[in-house]
Amino acid sequence: MLEEIPAKSAEQSMRERPNMYIGRFMKLFPGLFMDCIRSCKTEAVLFSVAILCGNKFSIDVSSDRDMAPFLISITEHVGVFLFLHSKMLTVSTDSLEISSDNGKWHFHKGELQENKNEVKDIRRLTLDFVFDSDVFRDTNIDFHTLSEEFGQLAILHSKAEILVKDLRGKYLCQEYYSFPDGIFYLYDRLKSEVLGRPKFEIKFEGKIGERQYQIAIGYRTDWYPPPSILSYSNEIFTSAGGSLIDGVLQGLITGCRRYTKVNAPGRYKIKSRKFANGLILVCAVKGEDFMYAGSTKEKLENKEVEKEIKKQVGKLVFDYLSSNKEISETFLFRFDEAQLTSKMFS
Repeated sequence: MLEEIPAKSAEQSMRERPNMYIGRFMKLFPGLFMDCIRSCKTEAVLFSVAILCGNKFSIDVSSDRDMAPFLISITEHVGVFLFLHSKMLTVSTDSLEISSDNGKWHFHKGELQENKNEVKDIRRLTLDFVFDSDVFRDTNIDFHTLSEEFGQLAILHSKAEILVKDLRGKYLCQEYYSFPDGIFYLYDRLKSEVLGRPKFEIKFEGKIGERQYQIAIGYRTDWYPPPSILSYSNEIFTSAGGSLIDGVLQGLITGCRRYTKVNAPGRYKIKSRKFANGLILVCAVKGEDFMYAGSTKEKLENKEVEKEIKKQVGKLVFDYLSSNKEISETFLFRFDEAQLTSKMFS
């Protein structure tokens, strides 16, 4: 008779195989930032991470919004995998002390010790912890790599402020990140690095349905260079493109065709393959339940995103061309076959 193998709890599995759940150890810290803004439903936080000597770390979070949901995600069982990194913090630390405006909570070896504090109306949280060496044997973090990850998150969450400090050496190393313009910062930087200054430029930021978008489109003064494109879906860099980029390109085509049909019927032949030439595009979408394709899962697959942004960009392009006649003539020149004597760009 086969001996019955006792089932392991989720907490036991996470302690034994932490990398299977969160990947590299360093991913825990950006993951805690994401748990914070998701649980509190706000990006308007000041999130400070300090790397101390002797396997010690400290995180300080403050906001005008109530931080109680973030504390609850750490101290209570709100679905083990709903806030995965918050749960990993409790099960992987040898000691964890949480201080707030109105109380303290102390964990030892993943177990919450007795406390009688109220979890409500919290504006600031401080987490001081030491990792259990049986869970994470190597907790040596490269400060610059961690800073780069947080810098990326700050760009994608424009209302957040992030401070990363390394106190292990003789001299303090620290980086502060705040990008109120969001991904428009990346667009402006990309624009400054390419040859030729864009004249055709459209920016959009807003909510469509349940999703939040930021779109920046520019075209260089010539039409032959390869495109420069950056695309993000939540915190994923969709390097393989997908629905968001496809929707933007379709919107560009739709808007141009509508404009030429109204203002210059028969003069231009709008070809989709010419729209990538000279394009500078930086775009981002935030929402729930996105699907990703490809071997690296970096291609967004969401028909609603494609449909929403195609319609929005199409309208923006039509309005922009209608309001900027001189720019429209310069931009649409690439589609005027009567003017182009060479087929090399077709």
